[in-house]
Amino acid sequence: MNLPEVEKKWQKKWAETNLYKFDKHSDKPKKYVLEMFSYPSGAKLHAGHWYNYSLADTYARYLRMKGFNVFHPMGFDAFGLPAENYAIKTGIHPEDSTLANIATMEGQLKAMGASFVLANEQVVEGACERCHSTVTRKHLTQWFFKITDYAEELLSGLEKLDWPEKTKLMQKNWIGKSVGGEVTFQLEKGGEFTVFTTRADTLYGCTYVVISPENPLIEEITTAEQKQAVKEYQEYAAKATEIDRLSTTREKTGVFTGAYAINPVNGRKVPIWAADYVLASYGTGVVMAVPAHDERDFAFATKYNLPIERVIKAKNEGEDDSLPYTGYGVLVNSENLDGMGVEEARKTMLENLKAQGKGGPKVNYRLRDWLISRQRYWGAPIPIIHCPHCGDVPVPEEDLPVRLPYDVDFTPDGTSPLAKHEGFMNVT
Repeated sequence: MNLPEVEKKWQKKWAETNLYKFDKHSDKPKKYVLEMFSYPSGAKLHAGHWYNYSLADTYARYLRMKGFNVFHPMGFDAFGLPAENYAIKTGIHPEDSTLANIATMEGQLKAMGASFVLANEQVVEGACERCHSTVTRKHLTQWFFKITDYAEELLSGLEKLDWPEKTKLMQKNWIGKSVGGEVTFQLEKGGEFTVFTTRADTLYGCTYVVISPENPLIEEITTAEQKQAVKEYQEYAAKATEIDRLSTTREKTGVFTGAYAINPVNGRKVPIWAADYVLASYGTGVVMAVPAHDERDFAFATKYNLPIERVIKAKNEGEDDSLPYTGYGVLVNSENLDGMGVEEARKTMLENLKAQGKGGPKVNYRLRDWLISRQRYWGAPIPIIHCPHCGDVPVPEEDLPVRLPYDVDFTPDGTSPLAKHEGFMNVT
């Protein structure tokens, strides 16, 4: 049997009869099958693509045979960083190379008989794969889909999905719901900031505060004497990934900002330190440190000789509650909370803070908004005009879509190619 000929015969038949076309007017029950879109950045598809697509393609065919009206689309992630890298590597304009690669991949997908109707990957050992310079994190003006508004809906919707429990757990961890509270601290020299905590019951044990090195607040509170030390630490922290910074085995490092905050429950003046084990993306980017009852805080306080004060002890006599004690015991050294269990103390503390206008209950999510404008050149052309008088103005509907200019020099020189294009940057 000549398999290539048999394949061509039936693929032609399927195309002529529109076998895979989705009929939006059909009375059949609908099913939506979607998998990852490929990057059209190289010369062609590779085995890894088909390894991914074959499973979804098989499932889509199975559903059709079961009588479903199946929508099984395919597209190309043309705004990915690999498209830019491929253009720079070959010298071919990214529009030309991407469209050519899409045409090639479409032909390959048809030949396969599919029923379709960095990102950190370019970072190698902390350096750019292209120029080998050290990669650091910077604050940039970016555009996002505000998916954080749907965090609770995404979480509750997991219960309705027929997914493996392991997959659901991964999604729950990705959303990262934390039920806790907010606490407002006053700055010694005026102003205030808020921290998110799941352990408001330990507030009396807060002996210092930690701020993430990239938090904008750090520029406002750092004293003149500490400016240089903080700047050097920020440069050091910018070279580490978030995964490294959150590692429990990584040595804790930090620097004193020179500023102090006031603990709202006892009026105690506590120092504010910058440390990279706190991330700007979680909570408010500032945490209250309770070294007696948190392992990371304990390690940090021990290294920098900061106070460690117990506010929770074990419930039962003889139970090991050596520091850092993270168990749910009873409160001590906490004034009117003494003798309470952790849960009762936490609830009481948050109620008191809310009554005093110094905080209250709060739910936090680890989920972040979805960045869509991550590219220097081959990026998503956001239809917004930045007007110095009117602010951010949407491009008129009749002028959509916004297209990236073709006549752009995309050779890397440290400046965004689009920033040098007069016609793209200045419009009426």
